[in-house]
Amino acid sequence: MINDYEIAKTYELFDDGLYNEALESFEKIVSELPNCEKHYFYLGMCYEKLDYEEKAVFYYKKGLELCDDVEYISDYHLNIGKNLIYLSRLNEALYHFEKAEAFEPNREFAVYNKAFVYICQKKYSNALMMLQTIKKLDKQKIEKLVNYCKYKLAI
Repeated sequence: MINDYEIAKTYELFDDGLYNEALESFEKIVSELPNCEKHYFYLGMCYEKLDYEEKAVFYYKKGLELCDDVEYISDYHLNIGKNLIYLSRLNEALYHFEKAEAFEPNREFAVYNKAFVYICQKKYSNALMMLQTIKKLDKQKIEKLVNYCKYKLAI
């Protein structure tokens, strides 16, 4: 039976960047405590950090099924979408970024990621429209993407 000390130690492993070790512990934790969404989130993050995007998506989706906190629902959708980009599943990624934005309308990271998907899909006018609404994220990065979209639209 897993105890509070083992759970705390698992989170320390994750915070220390020992993702393989944390992964093994989180798998044990979710097998014994299958109704705690937070553990699925961290299990998904372990897989993501280890570049196992398909498994990360699987565990983020498991946690999302259990989650009832709006802020965390948005986080789940953002993380699912981000991993789906790496898997070249752009339409699915876009769906999750839209869901994240629906749960937290002022979440610019969701808008930024939607714009990134549009750029990948060569929908530069859509991307440009999204990028021009972003006010708080890295202005230089956003400006470079805006200029790139304008360039692609001009040729």
